[in-house]
Amino acid sequence: MATVAVLVAMACKSVVKAFFSLPSLEFVTASSSITPDTPVGSILTEQITVPAMTALDMAAAVSSDLLTLALLAPIIAGMMLCALRATSEFDLNLTSSRRGLSSYCAGGLGYFFASAHNYRRALALATSAVLRAVFWFALVLLPLWAVSEAGGMLAFAAAYIPAGFPLLPAAIALSLFFLLLGFFMRTRRYLVSPIYIENPELTLRESARRSAILMHGHRMAAASLELGYIAWWLLGFFTLGIVLALFVLPYYLCCRAIFYRRIVDLQQQKEEA
Repeated sequence: MATVAVLVAMACKSVVKAFFSLPSLEFVTASSSITPDTPVGSILTEQITVPAMTALDMAAAVSSDLLTLALLAPIIAGMMLCALRATSEFDLNLTSSRRGLSSYCAGGLGYFFASAHNYRRALALATSAVLRAVFWFALVLLPLWAVSEAGGMLAFAAAYIPAGFPLLPAAIALSLFFLLLGFFMRTRRYLVSPIYIENPELTLRESARRSAILMHGHRMAAASLELGYIAWWLLGFFTLGIVLALFVLPYYLCCRAIFYRRIVDLQQQKEEA
């Protein structure tokens, strides 16, 4: 199912990009040498200016990425719910002797397509994760960009910076600091997804609070689990997402579901002791 979702998303991205590559009469008139009296048939062969083409490419990229997010968000959330249900059945000794998923576990794959409310929850979870990743990625790159020739953000502060101050090493150190801080925050919110998916009554903020409580004392374990998948993510990237969709992503979600179950069990044991 993950493979089908990736293929559908890629096809939709191509369709959206092709759609945005066909400029309207008003847009081309404002951004090229075409006049309003130019026949519509000749617009498609008119040479569009560089700013217009850049705007079209950006619109196509943003629209296709949003469409991909809308398609994959409920599928990935359903895969996580499927893994959570499978681990729950295993812990309760409800698994059958035959191999494969039970109907209860397999039902999790389509759970977030079952209603608009479920779909909105999956989309909110994915959007929150993407926005946080973009925020920390931009924060890591900002110091390096600021000291570069393209950035030029420090021009206004040049009079206050001592001569010979090592700007580049300072920017690298600041970027590493933001990288470590972002990774720390990642481990703090590591259980937000399984908590939010398994408990429909909780909001994202409440899931984040519960994740912070559960992850206290277990952040190094989560960090080692995340770092152990770097080679797998690279393998999925270099195989054009084939290995990622068929093996890495399901395996990763199952490991996170098992990790969540073990952390919850440890927390219950601590409360009972």
